[in-house]
Amino acid sequence: MKMNYILFLLAPIALFANAGESDGASDIIPRTINFLIFAAIMYYYVADAAKQWYCGRKNDIATKLDSIQVKLKESNSKKENALLKVEEAKANARALVETAKKEAILLK
Repeated sequence: MKMNYILFLLAPIALFANAGESDGASDIIPRTINFLIFAAIMYYYVADAAKQWYCGRKNDIATKLDSIQVKLKESNSKKENALLKVEEAKANARALVETAKKEAILLK
């Protein structure tokens, strides 16, 4: 039982061991050069489209913000008008109450 457990633990070492010959040199320089070439090609093909998308998105957000600000100003003016009408209605109600009281006194 223990032998199977030990073999199970050692299996990844055997499976992932490098069977190829290694001269001790690293391939970091060729990989770096390939990455830089890839990044340059991607920049060449994608940079203009990304800039256009970004500018378009920025302009869309700005126009939406402007329209929201216009709507906010309109709603604030409507609110002010409504408050003025409410005050006017309260004044009319007070005048009606006074007139009704005077008429009630006259009718007595």
